[in-house]
Amino acid sequence: MRRLALLAVGGLLAAPCARAADAPPAAPPAVPTAAGPALDLEADTTWSGEVRLERRVRVRAGVVLRIVRGTRVVVPWAAQRTTGDARPGLEVFGGLEADGDADAPIRFEAERAPSGARDRTGPVWLGIVVHPGSTLPARLVRCLVADADAGFQPGRSDATARDCGFHGCATGVGVGVLWDGRDRLIRFTPDVAPRIERCRFGRCGTGVGVELAARPHVERSVFHACRTGIGNVRAGVTYPLEGLGPYVDRCEFLRCGVAVQGASRVTHSLFEGNDLVFLGSRFGEAHLTVIDRFVRGRNLYAANRQLVRSDVPLGDDAIFAPPGRRGAVPETLGPDELLGPLETVLGLAPGSPGLGAAAGGGDLGAFGADGATRGPAPRASRPSGLRVARWLVLGPPSPGLLDALPVLAADAARRPRLAGDAEGDAVWAALDADDLEDDDRARRAAATWPGTRVMLATYAAAAAGRASLRLGYDGTLEAWWNGDPVATPPRARRFAVDDVVLRVNVRKGANALLLRHTPRATTGRCVVRLRAEDGQGDAAGLAAAPTARPEAAPARAAVAGATLTREKGRDGKPTGRAVLRVALTGPVHWREVGERKHYRLLDAKGDALDLADAPLRYAPAEKALLFTLPTAPPPGAWRLVVEGLRRPTGEPFAEDGATFTFRGP
Repeated sequence: MRRLALLAVGGLLAAPCARAADAPPAAPPAVPTAAGPALDLEADTTWSGEVRLERRVRVRAGVVLRIVRGTRVVVPWAAQRTTGDARPGLEVFGGLEADGDADAPIRFEAERAPSGARDRTGPVWLGIVVHPGSTLPARLVRCLVADADAGFQPGRSDATARDCGFHGCATGVGVGVLWDGRDRLIRFTPDVAPRIERCRFGRCGTGVGVELAARPHVERSVFHACRTGIGNVRAGVTYPLEGLGPYVDRCEFLRCGVAVQGASRVTHSLFEGNDLVFLGSRFGEAHLTVIDRFVRGRNLYAANRQLVRSDVPLGDDAIFAPPGRRGAVPETLGPDELLGPLETVLGLAPGSPGLGAAAGGGDLGAFGADGATRGPAPRASRPSGLRVARWLVLGPPSPGLLDALPVLAADAARRPRLAGDAEGDAVWAALDADDLEDDDRARRAAATWPGTRVMLATYAAAAAGRASLRLGYDGTLEAWWNGDPVATPPRARRFAVDDVVLRVNVRKGANALLLRHTPRATTGRCVVRLRAEDGQGDAAGLAAAPTARPEAAPARAAVAGATLTREKGRDGKPTGRAVLRVALTGPVHWREVGERKHYRLLDAKGDALDLADAPLRYAPAEKALLFTLPTAPPPGAWRLVVEGLRRPTGEPFAEDGATFTFRGP
């Protein structure tokens, strides 16, 4: 009977807070206090509106708690500073889906003091604890967590916090050890590597606390006025005992006591106005077997009182210059400001040091451009096996080309020099395999071929047999071997050598591997090897076929002409719309020619017809672009002016563009 009562309570929590128009306002729902100090959620539950968290809530294994956008979870005044198992907080043994958005974030905060009483300062509730062992999702998105002992304690590597704010917490995010309150140990969770992306930490004791051998990935986050930005939570627990600790990339540390404590990989980050930038762990750094130069690379330092009290010096590519900002760095940031558009205040101004100024390229700071680069990753050992000597690469492909990929792969098995589109006359560029294995070169290749790219490699086999195809890549990848799709994981992955292992049939003669690779933003590593079927040694009789370099693009315009006709429906009757058909010639880079900014349609008076919102369709088989105009323009003479088109090599087709005159529609 007690379990049934608790299930009924969970159902009440999930119900919306609705009231009739003529009824008095109802009090906000509260987590019931009956049946012990803690409430166990034993069925999937949804919270919305305002929920009063008067005690501990435990989400049991196999159960998911969903918190909808705009929900406010409030710790009542009377429950604040409660001790023991009844201390308000959220413990997740199952799943947690807290998905707010920019217009309606989810808030976890303490109730203000009643009239005549003073607000309590410091942590007044436990926070959110995610226990290990579950495969259910655990994520915070666009959430504000304020005044907690530890705002978020992810005990699993797949737990994430994105676009969240942590304000006034003893520890914003704690990784490596789960604590119940300040001194009560729940359990150790070493080696976890959760992701903390685009989060803001204001006035916390420790922004991200890292203990034992935990390795969180902290990216594009801001630490403002924290006693310690990233480091130990408690002096008695050494961090880290092994490895290089957290990976910190494109973060900003502003007005903190200590920015980063302990051995860490810190790249593309900005340190401004801190008392001390790097503080050693006294144990971890002295006992690391290897501390590579990249652990503190490409960072910008300005107006810090002291830079290093550590065993690891700054990188040789450190930048010392005050960053130009769009506004002054404020002394304090309130909870609402943490979730607000900080880019308007803290964003780097054009021309500022750190905005594209890092050695080797890349933007520094959490508000750098989207094209910011990552620091080099640790070099992995290279197992033996046949590596791709050279790729032919085309990218990004047109929508029509994506449909033709299986056909292209089959065609590649017959002729190594595969053409670039369904008609067979686009130019591919040659790409050496080392360019995608080396991290720096891979980023430059990603800048050359942004977005999705199609890559082709061919092999010659002396005899039929079997082989082990080994893939390591950033992002997502689809693969075709001799025209047949091979099963690759559907979700985005981080680069690891031999991360995906597949078995393929090798046929005598020509074999072709076609990849459609969508790298993660600013990365681009993709390494492919062929080994024997059992993974031991090289594949017998298999060799990479020589790949010819592409022919030079012909020096003629990419647009051959244009026509304007009335559109007809399936019944043959006019629809009232018109179709502008732009005929193309030569090697076509579909993403380039598909930019509307290159085209202006002018009438006899020279007035332009806006093409910005006209639906655009690619027709690879016809070698044409088709703009659909919502209203058919009047008949008469029309001119199409084409400017700014470039070849796949980046060179312009014509300095002054081209103009085509025609009648229509």
